[in-house]
Amino acid sequence: MSEAWKDSNVIESGNYPKNSFKGVLKAIYPALNENLNAQELRLDFEDGKQVSVLMFNKDGQKGVFDDGDSVRVAGFKISKFVQSIERLSATEGQIITNNYPSIEHIKTQWAFLNEVPAGFRTVPDIIGCTISMIATKQEIGDDQQTSKYVDWTVGGVEGLQVKPAKPATSSKKPAGRPLAAPKTPTAPVNDALVTQIEDKILEGVPATIGGLYESFGGPGKSPYKPDQIRQALAALQAKG
Repeated sequence: MSEAWKDSNVIESGNYPKNSFKGVLKAIYPALNENLNAQELRLDFEDGKQVSVLMFNKDGQKGVFDDGDSVRVAGFKISKFVQSIERLSATEGQIITNNYPSIEHIKTQWAFLNEVPAGFRTVPDIIGCTISMIATKQEIGDDQQTSKYVDWTVGGVEGLQVKPAKPATSSKKPAGRPLAAPKTPTAPVNDALVTQIEDKILEGVPATIGGLYESFGGPGKSPYKPDQIRQALAALQAKG
């Protein structure tokens, strides 16, 4: 027997962790949970882990609503998850519980397609950051029984992009008005691609250029270039 003691390395079953962990966030997007026939918010991590947060309320109805100028987040699990992000500092990524106007928090935003959540993002963007995911075991009846399912919240974000400093103002007047750069002619939007993107978003593909490009096969396989996808996605968003 070796005399050297080593730490245990517990491997989670499948890609669905049951305990708190840290990981680099690869993507975050709404998707359909086919088993429950309900929307959920999925988080994909670079090491292969995936976390899901259910988005319906206690009555079984959808829990994220488009209220015009704002979004009403009413689902129990998704509300706790979103609140955990919005209590974090937009610069440090750490928990700030007060609401002083001078303190900037991370904001969350949603995109909708036919009144169904089709996109989720944060400002500043937490994609590519190291996220502390907190797992809370659900209690059943009393504190001696817990469900195998957990509620997920975010405990902190590492690696947020720091906003660039504003350029120093100069008292000198410019020598002359600069010439405007010539406009590049805009290529016509591919209507068939717009329809394909709309279908993919409804299927749960992230409403991002990278996510859509990968869904078409990625480099060397995709029949569409990222610029084409960008134009089609913009046209779809403009259509509402």
